[in-house]
Amino acid sequence: MKIRKNIFSIAFPLVAAGVLAFATGCGDSLLDNLDSNQEVISGASVAQTVDQAAGMFLTAQQKMHDIGTTGGPHQYQYQFNLHIDNYSGYLCLPHNFDGRQPSAYAYFPDFAGGPLGSFFRVSTQALPVVRGAKDLGVAELGAMASIIYCYSALELSDVYGPFPWWDYKNDKQDPPMTYYPMKDIYDSIFVDLKKAVEILENFPNTSEEHQSIINNILTTKDKICGGEIENWIGFANSIRLRMAIRMSNVEPSRAEQEARDAIAAGVLKTNVQYDETLEGLIHPIAFIATKWGDTRLNASFENLLKRLNSPMLAVWFDKNSAAIKNSQGDILVEENSDYIGVRAGIDTSPRDNSNRYM
Repeated sequence: MKIRKNIFSIAFPLVAAGVLAFATGCGDSLLDNLDSNQEVISGASVAQTVDQAAGMFLTAQQKMHDIGTTGGPHQYQYQFNLHIDNYSGYLCLPHNFDGRQPSAYAYFPDFAGGPLGSFFRVSTQALPVVRGAKDLGVAELGAMASIIYCYSALELSDVYGPFPWWDYKNDKQDPPMTYYPMKDIYDSIFVDLKKAVEILENFPNTSEEHQSIINNILTTKDKICGGEIENWIGFANSIRLRMAIRMSNVEPSRAEQEARDAIAAGVLKTNVQYDETLEGLIHPIAFIATKWGDTRLNASFENLLKRLNSPMLAVWFDKNSAAIKNSQGDILVEENSDYIGVRAGIDTSPRDNSNRYM
């Protein structure tokens, strides 16, 4: 099952304890504790001008799921498609990538670092904005950059589990590093998201001059929330709701309360998209599927979409491009008659004309 060629935009689906650089523990917001004049770790950077902060804010959005004008599909494939897109059951690798992927669920170490690479690309752009925004008089930009960072950090935690939460916030990537359990990471993300929302909710109370500055930045630099502060608030609260759902089997009572609080605060109710067409780009998943033939619909996701009668099945995917036959050559499914996914965990074959999934 091929991914449709006309997918040009896709919805972004939607700390530390102890004595550290800022003596900040779990439950303290990064937005409250970063001093833009203090270098936390050698190499930590701070946005120096409003224009620089606005540019980094835009780039951070682009790097969430990399659609850069140069190498976008290559970046996305390494960061997500060869790894979590496949293992999570949404998409499936249809061939063995020159023998490196003998089955769809085989573990190939060179592909496993992709999600971490994506996180670092986001953090190097988002964190300088978070650190410098308040002193530059654009606190809202720092809040939105913090939401982006939280989104990417949640993705990283969902893929890898515990990671060096506070070290990464301070641009430290070399050992020794302190790993934090997912509970601490979730606690801190909740705090940062709530603090970001608090800042954004105060935006209508600021001066007209200040609002004009922020709105002018969003007009050209906001590509995922339509230039609307309310959408950023909804985005942050939607992340909170997603987190609550994911922790519901571990801390059900708290998860229920977090979910109720997020919904009460206002979650996204309409589709908010990154519009690649503004930059003349095709979404990397569509490129990878249609130009390279390197990814296909996963049968598990096919089953889910069909059982839910989701209209997105027809939006995201094409029907079978050739008849499906059994080992005797009998046609089981006529050409262009159904949406057929590739079974997760299959043994993969070379990328050639003999491959039935290509």
